[in-house]
Amino acid sequence: MMDAMSDRLHILFRPTSFFSRNREVVVDGVVRTRLERHVFSRRCDVHLDGRAYSMRPKGFFGRHYVLELAGEEIARVERTGFIKNRYSFVSSGPRTLVIVPRGFWRPSYALLDGEREVGRFSNQGTFGSQLVGDLPADTPLPLALFMGFVCLTVREERDTNASS
Repeated sequence: MMDAMSDRLHILFRPTSFFSRNREVVVDGVVRTRLERHVFSRRCDVHLDGRAYSMRPKGFFGRHYVLELAGEEIARVERTGFIKNRYSFVSSGPRTLVIVPRGFWRPSYALLDGEREVGRFSNQGTFGSQLVGDLPADTPLPLALFMGFVCLTVREERDTNASS
């Protein structure tokens, strides 16, 4: 939700049901769209304002994530670092946006513009099933959805690797 006092975009990704990987996306208290996760892949489809977006890992070992509109790549995230991963947005305009995982047991994700923290995603709810984002108000909604997708996918990969 857009808060007039703080000029922030608050976005909530909540499961559609207990066992579902799909997420409803709530902005300003209103369900705006759904992240439709594919069953046997990490790909996700989103319909927003009459447009069909696709989000997916790309490349060897998921080193990249892409946001596509009508088959055209409009944003890309590249994973950098070996021990401490950082996720850098390549197509984010004049900004240098980076998502950095924070915490271990209940991870959160800081959104950095250069070295300054400008936003955050955190896990909330039962078993951390919800993802809550607090972003700058000028963040385009498709980019905010993509950021949330990257955070959800990174968490799933971490949980899968920890259980192996």
